[in-house]
Amino acid sequence: MMASTTQLNTPGKDLSDIDGVHAITDVTGFGLLGHAREMALGSKLRAYINLSSVPFLAQSEVLAASGFITGASGRNWSGYGHDVTLAESIGDIQKALLCDPQTSGGLLVACTADSVD
Repeated sequence: MMASTTQLNTPGKDLSDIDGVHAITDVTGFGLLGHAREMALGSKLRAYINLSSVPFLAQSEVLAASGFITGASGRNWSGYGHDVTLAESIGDIQKALLCDPQTSGGLLVACTADSVD
């Protein structure tokens, strides 16, 4: 079994000092999709997420496929899914993980293209 390393979101302050960074949110209670939705609505833009670029913790898909999914994932989708369009290739397991409300999630950063690095 592979071990996963997690860290607190201490880089947030440093990221906020970078020119071109417009918004940062800790992906927690509403999952990645919920927080991306809020940022998009707030900026009157659309967010596009490439599933293959989302850094899931090791074994998360296997565990989710085995039934280890939080009830809040479904409630999150019920609350904001009407505003989200998923690719046909995204199944229920991936959707549940994208809506997962785990605390101390990764940081979602909105920035200009030249600020990405």
